[in-house]
Amino acid sequence: MTDTKVARLPVKPLVLDRMGTCVQAGTRLLGLLGADIRHADLAFSFNNQLLSYWGRKYLYVPYSVPAEELENAIQGIRALDILACNVTFPHKVAIMNYLDEMDDSTRRMGSVNLVVNREGVLWGYNTDSMGFMDALHATGLMDDLDSALIYGAGGAGRALATALAAAGISKIWLYDIIEARSHAIESRLSHNGCRVCAVAPEDLPHLRPALIVNATPLGRGEQADVSPLEDLRTGQDARLFFDLNYNPARSRFLRQADALGVPAENGLRMMCYQAKRSIDVAVDQVPFDWFYTALRTREIEQHMVAAGSAPAATP
Repeated sequence: MTDTKVARLPVKPLVLDRMGTCVQAGTRLLGLLGADIRHADLAFSFNNQLLSYWGRKYLYVPYSVPAEELENAIQGIRALDILACNVTFPHKVAIMNYLDEMDDSTRRMGSVNLVVNREGVLWGYNTDSMGFMDALHATGLMDDLDSALIYGAGGAGRALATALAAAGISKIWLYDIIEARSHAIESRLSHNGCRVCAVAPEDLPHLRPALIVNATPLGRGEQADVSPLEDLRTGQDARLFFDLNYNPARSRFLRQADALGVPAENGLRMMCYQAKRSIDVAVDQVPFDWFYTALRTREIEQHMVAAGSAPAATP
């Protein structure tokens, strides 16, 4: 009989040791729930840095859930006593059908990016809008933005359009390849006196928005070299391009801004701000000095430098 050597996987005790220092019997779980979250490594790192303020009480983990399993996943949050989940593409709208309660502003937006489990009652919130506006103000360009074009009328697009309208942006254009979605937002916000307009593909080259936002999955991961902006004339008078995606740091959309000489922001700073807002809602207030220390960790800072935006200064 021939001797066969069994191949052994290398053991990484350092990884095991780190997990051992993160978890104890009373640790509560939070996480990110989406269909494909392979792009979100920085989100897990940053959220766990914020949660480390409370020692080993909380841990932020990934939950990959296809659309057909969303209802079961929501019941799992309740059954496993998971404290909270951020929600990402494509579940931000559909998830509303399975929640028990929502605050009024979230209901008006029609989009949820945070589910909090309060003794078995699942509450829906939207911190995308707050994180986006925090990041927008941090650019220092807010006073120059009187109009906006948002590519994508899904969950994120709904939240951003509502936030920009509330901030007094005088004109908001919405474009989505599924026209019914942009028209639904137009109808809802226009009833509240906002100048919101759903546009068709042929309208785009004639628009001259001050702010252009990519709220689509284009520009993320394997689609990093795909941009929703097809005609650069649309961006020739823009004061800021804002891509909600942050992996990679420089998407084609942001490189188009470079070609036009327009400042550009990726979604990392927004992710960081909305992470703080989410933890404030789900757990407790994260002190701002702790937040800014986490914002300056090496991996976050390097990603921001690669994107061309410096970390925000401590107020």
